[in-house]
Amino acid sequence: MTESEKAIPINEKTAPNLTVVETTGLITLLNKMLGDMERRLNERLDANTLAATDRWKLHEEAEQREHKSLLDMILVVQRDLDSHLLVANAHFDREQKSDIAMDARVRPLRWVLVNRRDILILLFGLLGFFAVAADLLSRYFGGPS
Repeated sequence: MTESEKAIPINEKTAPNLTVVETTGLITLLNKMLGDMERRLNERLDANTLAATDRWKLHEEAEQREHKSLLDMILVVQRDLDSHLLVANAHFDREQKSDIAMDARVRPLRWVLVNRRDILILLFGLLGFFAVAADLLSRYFGGPS
């Protein structure tokens, strides 16, 4: 045993005490280890920052490609709709002309059916008027009544 070991009795109940030199060495070692860890963390953060910048550039390029492809699809659909509308409008024009012609044929009959009461009143009124007129003429001018 050395002289310093003899000076400090070690028993089971007391922990060994560190000297000032050992404590300073331990603090220096911890400081160096923490500095190295901080340096590695900063290097990792810098690398992640550069990688994130690259990822954002890739993301923006992909977004621009997607936007362009969506615009192209919209233009294709719009052209298809325009051509379909031309065909549909021609078809609707033909149907509208057909409906107008049918309405011109059916409208008088529909008018008669809707106004049948008024028409019957008018017809019976005219028949009654002519009956009264014929009766008056036969009385004044003679003849069968």
